[in-house]
Amino acid sequence: MTVARDPSTVGVVEYFVHPALRRKPDTLYRTRVLIGLLIAFASIFALACIILPLTSVPRLNLVLGLGICFPSFVGTCLLLTRLQRHGSYRFCSVATGLLIEMAVVVGICLSGGIMQSSAAQLLAVPPLVAYFFGSTRGGSYSLLLSLFIVFTFVAAERAGIHFPQTIGDARDLRTVQLLICFINVLAVSAMAFAYELTAIKLKCERDREHQKALTMAQMDVLTGLANRRSVDTNLRRRIEVCGTAIPPRPFVLCCVDLDGFKPINDQYGHRVGDEVLRVVAERLRLSFRGNDIVGRHGGDEFMAMFDATGCLPNAEGSSVEMLAERMLQIIGKPIETSVGRLQVGASLGFAFYPRDGRDADALKRAADSAMYDAKCNGGSTWRFFRPSTNSAPVAQAQVLPKPAAPIVVAATDTRTSLPPQSGHEATILVGIKARFLALVDTFVHPTLRTESSTLSRGRILAMTLLLTGVVIFSTGVVLALAPLPVRSKILGLAICVPIVAIAALLLGTLRRSGNYVLCSVSMVLVVFFAVLAGTCVSGGAAVSCAAQLMAIAPLVAYFFGGARWGAGMVIASLAVIVLFALLEMTGFRFYGALDPATAGRMQLMVGVIGLIFTSGMAFIYEFVARNLKRERDQEQKVVERLAQTDALTGLANRFKFDTELSARIVHCNATVPPARFTLCYVDLDGFKPINDQYGHDVGDEVLQAVSERLRGCLRDRDVVGRHGGDEFMMLFDSVKDETQVELIARRLLRALAPPIATRAGTVSVQGSLGFASFPDDGDTADALKNAADKAMYVAKKRGGGWKSYQTALREIEPSRRERTGGRSPSA
Repeated sequence: MTVARDPSTVGVVEYFVHPALRRKPDTLYRTRVLIGLLIAFASIFALACIILPLTSVPRLNLVLGLGICFPSFVGTCLLLTRLQRHGSYRFCSVATGLLIEMAVVVGICLSGGIMQSSAAQLLAVPPLVAYFFGSTRGGSYSLLLSLFIVFTFVAAERAGIHFPQTIGDARDLRTVQLLICFINVLAVSAMAFAYELTAIKLKCERDREHQKALTMAQMDVLTGLANRRSVDTNLRRRIEVCGTAIPPRPFVLCCVDLDGFKPINDQYGHRVGDEVLRVVAERLRLSFRGNDIVGRHGGDEFMAMFDATGCLPNAEGSSVEMLAERMLQIIGKPIETSVGRLQVGASLGFAFYPRDGRDADALKRAADSAMYDAKCNGGSTWRFFRPSTNSAPVAQAQVLPKPAAPIVVAATDTRTSLPPQSGHEATILVGIKARFLALVDTFVHPTLRTESSTLSRGRILAMTLLLTGVVIFSTGVVLALAPLPVRSKILGLAICVPIVAIAALLLGTLRRSGNYVLCSVSMVLVVFFAVLAGTCVSGGAAVSCAAQLMAIAPLVAYFFGGARWGAGMVIASLAVIVLFALLEMTGFRFYGALDPATAGRMQLMVGVIGLIFTSGMAFIYEFVARNLKRERDQEQKVVERLAQTDALTGLANRFKFDTELSARIVHCNATVPPARFTLCYVDLDGFKPINDQYGHDVGDEVLQAVSERLRGCLRDRDVVGRHGGDEFMMLFDSVKDETQVELIARRLLRALAPPIATRAGTVSVQGSLGFASFPDDGDTADALKNAADKAMYVAKKRGGGWKSYQTALREIEPSRRERTGGRSPSA
């Protein structure tokens, strides 16, 4: 699936997108976000390289700052260049996370180590980059790397290694703390916003594709009316709706069968027949109201359903009679075609719900029986269903039309089947994920499971509440067991216990009431005010370890409420940081409840909590999003399969077959010399009398049996499909000459020869076959179909039992063996 260029995207971003990255919307949108992130990093590093020499910082700090910023600027530029020239999306996303990780590690080493450095809070950024631009596996590896770095620094300090503090001035330390806190909020929020925007764009793209496939699955390709599947679905739905009323609300089902269409199709070909069907379909559409349903049920058969309030029980004097007369009048008008003015009639059969049937099958049989009654009375008339006179025959019958004639089958593409199931390990992993989602769904109210979007957000909220409860509870346990002052333990537990209680309360509310908005807003506000309270009682944002968690509230808000709610929390968080900075500048000092030794331990603990919590949030969002994408992809495959298959036979429908034929022509034209294949057109002989005499139910059984037999004649790369009512088409790959064509024709004839057992008895049909070879008989789809169509009609005009071929070198003619009555020339 290709994606057109988004006109709203900035041109400089599109400049770095390699053409190979435009083939999938998921990769394209993520690439755009990654490019934007790299450009932002490059701009920040370049600006720092310009500003640092202009400030009055000590020379050592200037050298160290330039030593970090300049290599980072060069690295981001190299990644942008590689992304543009080679399209190495995965490499660049991983390298971006590693580049940030290295810059943070160097900053920690030069600013006092993990216990004192404010740069430690930036260790949460690389896992977010890996989760958002890579995968859950890459994010997990990045999280483990960040935790490894933290524990390495701790082990180094325990071993007596002391890291230099290059920022010696206390005021400079507070300024750096505020600046890094500000940058951390911006970085985390920017990635969350970019990911949310990407998810929205992907959802819109998939919704458009889904709606397109859904429309194709419900629409007849030739006429634009509802197809057989859609008509049957709407009929069952209308019966359910009308059946719930007391008394049941009546409606009318009308079965329409064209009179005189078969001779037009046989004399002038399917191209002219298609023109007639399109005109008739448009006339039927205009004759009904907006809430009525009209669709094509078969070759020249249509069905319509409309309300009949006030029409019963005296239906003969109702508005239905007026509608029937109007339908006969508009259908009987002459039709302008490419071969001149033609005319068809129609036989109409009406059945009333619930009088003539209370289920879809019974109602369709009643309308079909009434239509057959109209046809038996000379056609071009209408009839209501009367059980006494319209009962369908059930006795055993045998219809033996003419001897066997070649049959044509349309394409069924076996290459579009679903991929095989994954291996044993993948199956175990899928089972674990399914059980985990089932556990999460127990906390999601049923009202949130009606749509995939609300279900996904409900799952994210439930998983986040569980994560919050587990992380904060574990923190409280560590605080209670750690060798900290009693005052510090009381302060920490006073924050942790209410958060765990509120998380449990919100989880219960989500399960019992399904009030998603209340729970999500409460969760965001609890996180925000808990961080704010912790910052205020531990010295302010300039020195507080709790300020590291200020980026969590915007991250949660983006995931729960979308871009608008997240942007609001970003503004609130930045405003709080600016307020702390202004108070710091005016000399205001917050109460510091932690002594320096305890502050260092709390700095490490809070940093690990922030790292785990932000990475856990990203993992949850990515996990749920990928699961939702998998479900949507499975649903999309089902809808696309419905849009490409015939509802009755399961073969490829007209749209799918034409698509396969065009693709086959393009593929064969790409070879030198062009590869050859053969198109076969099949029209059943003797099917129309069966359909008229025994009804469409029996006709459907015959078509299904014929489809199975034709499918059995296919090789791996051959294709078969239903092209119309009793017309099929087949594509045979690598057919070199007429000898192979004759073998194929004989195989098809043998497959069609046996009688078919139906509910009305044993019947037999044969067919006329027409063959056309690419590129000899046509180098386009239309030319090839017309050639096969002409060849098939020559076979039909010769009375059946003839095989005819259309070649570029000679006229259509029967095979030599059949001209001699099936004997060899020497005989």
